[in-house]
Amino acid sequence: MSSDVRPKVVSAVEQLAQAGLRTYVVSLAANDADANRHLQLVAAAGGTGQPAYVPLDRAQLEAALRKITGSAPACDLGMCVPRAP
Repeated sequence: MSSDVRPKVVSAVEQLAQAGLRTYVVSLAANDADANRHLQLVAAAGGTGQPAYVPLDRAQLEAALRKITGSAPACDLGMCVPRAP
C-alpha cells in the first residue's frame, strides 16, 4: 500500500473546485523543492488560476494574504495557549 497521500490531496482539491470552493495555497517550505512542486499542483487544482504563493519573509507573506483576501491581514498569528477548564 502506498503511503503517498499527495495524489489524494490534489484530487480532493479538484473536487472542491468542481463544487465551487476555491483553494489558495501559501507555502512556508521555500527551501523544499519537492514540497513546492506538490503545492504548485495543489494550487493548479484549486480553481483560482493562481500559483502557490511562496513568501520568503513576513512582508511577502502579508502581500500574499492581501492578494488572496483583498485586504490586509487583520491579526497576528502566535502560539495558542489552552484555556484552563
